[in-house]
Amino acid sequence: MSEPIPGAVVRGKFRPARGLVASVRPETRTEVPRTSRTRSERLARQLALAHWIERAVEDGRASCYGEVARALGLTESRITQVTSLLELSPVIQERILIGAADLGVRSAMRAARQANWEGQSEAFLPTPPAQPPLGLHRATSKKGKA
Repeated sequence: MSEPIPGAVVRGKFRPARGLVASVRPETRTEVPRTSRTRSERLARQLALAHWIERAVEDGRASCYGEVARALGLTESRITQVTSLLELSPVIQERILIGAADLGVRSAMRAARQANWEGQSEAFLPTPPAQPPLGLHRATSKKGKA
């Protein structure tokens, strides 16, 4: 016969002894505060994942996107969305990976739909402010102002 569980009956309910409760309670781990990622960090991770997926399919580690989707627990349509980032121009991809492009995932996917790389760069990368050509700017005098 097994030993009785230490505890007491209080108001019709069994209450185990405190020592027993402490011995069976799972360890409480201190949670490490999770820092939120910026838009550009999330985009860089998605782009790196797209490159990893494409390499896995090309090397034969996976036969198709569907197999990758099942292995990662994602849908095939999500894998297609992620790999569409590979259609971005190499200049934009480089800027994303080094953290110099302030783009979000949605705007990057929108940029990837544009066929030509020059159009992508013009539409989604900030350009330096245009300077007027030398000698063509209008000189203003302080005399004419009120």
